Amino acid sequence: MKGSVHLIWALALWAPYFSCGIGGRGSSQLNVTFIGIGSYRFSTAVPAMEAAVSLINNAYQGDLHVKLVTIFPASLYACDLFGDNIANYAASFYYSKANREDNGVKVFLGPSCVPELTNIAPLMTQLNTLYASFIGTDALYSNKSQYPTTITSSPIHHTVLLQCFRKILLYFGWRNIFIICDESTGGTYYRAICGNFRKPGALGAVQVSSYNFNTKQPPVEYDIILHAAAKSARVILLGTNVQTVRQFMIHAWRMNMTSSEYAYICTTPYIATDFPELQWRVGDSDDLAAGAAFSQLLLLNFDNDRALDTLSLATQSLIKERSSTVYNYTYAPHERVLNESWSDGGADLRDAKVFAKRFFNRTFELPTGSIYMNENGDRQPDLFVRQLNPETGILEPVLFYVASSKTLHNVSSFHWRGGQAPSGLLSRLPGSDAPPIGTIIGPLAVLLLLTAMVAIYVHRYLTGEAALQDRWWLIEGESVIPRAISTKSFQSGRSRKNSDQE
Repeated sequence: MKGSVHLIWALALWAPYFSCGIGGRGSSQLNVTFIGIGSYRFSTAVPAMEAAVSLINNAYQGDLHVKLVTIFPASLYACDLFGDNIANYAASFYYSKANREDNGVKVFLGPSCVPELTNIAPLMTQLNTLYASFIGTDALYSNKSQYPTTITSSPIHHTVLLQCFRKILLYFGWRNIFIICDESTGGTYYRAICGNFRKPGALGAVQVSSYNFNTKQPPVEYDIILHAAAKSARVILLGTNVQTVRQFMIHAWRMNMTSSEYAYICTTPYIATDFPELQWRVGDSDDLAAGAAFSQLLLLNFDNDRALDTLSLATQSLIKERSSTVYNYTYAPHERVLNESWSDGGADLRDAKVFAKRFFNRTFELPTGSIYMNENGDRQPDLFVRQLNPETGILEPVLFYVASSKTLHNVSSFHWRGGQAPSGLLSRLPGSDAPPIGTIIGPLAVLLLLTAMVAIYVHRYLTGEAALQDRWWLIEGESVIPRAISTKSFQSGRSRKNSDQE
């Protein structure tokens, strides 16, 4: 697969839900207004929304009418910047005269990054309006006592990623890890990973060390960073984009840090223009080094591929045409689209708190696969763990993590150098000629024992000497020499004493 654009194909299969509500009313047409708001990947998300609206209106003509209002910046802004203003945009629309005169059901949709979600979710709670975020996820918004009207159907989920990572560490018995963190402005996904993984207790009893760098501030000191990692761990998480991951692996190979002692892990959210596929072979002089190094690399990616070509030709054409002419985006062959199914109904559509609960703890079967929404209204995507197959040259699945059951399953055999997984235990620094620590433990133990014996002897000797010096009053028998006393002197003294008394 060359690419994957995770469009938000949410609207098309909302229709069965709304039509259930219509059936109970009989004659009146239900009007629904979807408000698309956000900046992240809107050039591909909006055409999908427009196509979905067209499909709904054609399929349920006379019973259900849907319209789409989009609130997007005039040009591409960073999601952090748009996140500062998204609540103002949403509130301005909600309180506008046109919206007040519209008596239809309102649903806000957002291809929103986490900063956008952070600022709009509290507003949606206050307005009791359903907000569906298709990109950003955050554990905070899984708390439905605070945010009962927000649901997330992102193709990625940082909490699920953390849970999967903990299972992997447990699977291999790794107790020590070093995280290399990219803090560049374009690395929101990786900054979130580093932030979550480095929280105290996030990885249980595993010891975590880390190093921060910025790919936007070259040059990247690959060797220095890797040498720092080697001092602390043999399991290294590369929290950066795939191009930089490849460079780290090439440098690691040159530093003799891709032996059977080492394991590297990286992750990608999905495959798209801003998140290209991880490749070891790119046609440069480092292909062989990269291929050799990748044997010790595990890739974690979410199972979220949804094929655009599973949709009707007319729908494909509409999405591609709108993306190209309106948003200047051209699809590569075999692009992907994410289809979300929100169906089955019966709730009061105007009470967003009740409405949102209809999505909790359910699996939706779609033309492109199933999607599970957990008890908090968060989509829980599964994950693949991939490793390079040296025979095919392809990163193939070796483990599969099922988010709904939080279980890790074997898919195929691993291809570790030396035939077994790294133990994760420290031995020696890269490039050192010193023997591994295991080969010198014995001699060190003998030396330590001899040193201890000498220390005990010296201690006893010095203690004995100090005791003798302290017992100055003790006179040994042979030190006493008898001496004769003159009788004359004694008598003379006695005579003087008698004379004095007289």
